[in-house]
Amino acid sequence: MPILDSNKIVTINSRKIDGKIHKSWKAELIETNHNLLKFVGKFEKEIKHEHLGVIRRGTVSYEFYWLDRGFNVFRFHEPEGNLRNFYCNINLPPQLENNVLELSPFGVEIFASICGSGKRNLSRRSSNRFLHFSLLALESAL
Repeated sequence: MPILDSNKIVTINSRKIDGKIHKSWKAELIETNHNLLKFVGKFEKEIKHEHLGVIRRGTVSYEFYWLDRGFNVFRFHEPEGNLRNFYCNINLPPQLENNVLELSPFGVEIFASICGSGKRNLSRRSSNRFLHFSLLALESAL
């Protein structure tokens, strides 16, 4: 089991491929289940994301990290509570120690949003050609 003190607030560091911190935020651990850690966080300020557009202040992020798997999933809800989108990263299994969760992505992201018609809208971004083409099979399964 990961090393975590009694404080359930964790700093999450998302690192670039070169190891430098790209983004860092705080989230509250709300559940553990074997190797799955579930967190909830809230955007403290408006963010302009290249693919997700404007993420409003107060947007809630439910975050799912598996310590033995190479991906994590985010579920965003608008400040009013409506489901906004899902966001997935393919990465090395995260490491949790001393209330810091370290993420080392491979540079592959998958975005899914809910359209007004109820249909899903799926897009992907990959800096690795092999992984990019491997996602085609994943998309057909969704």
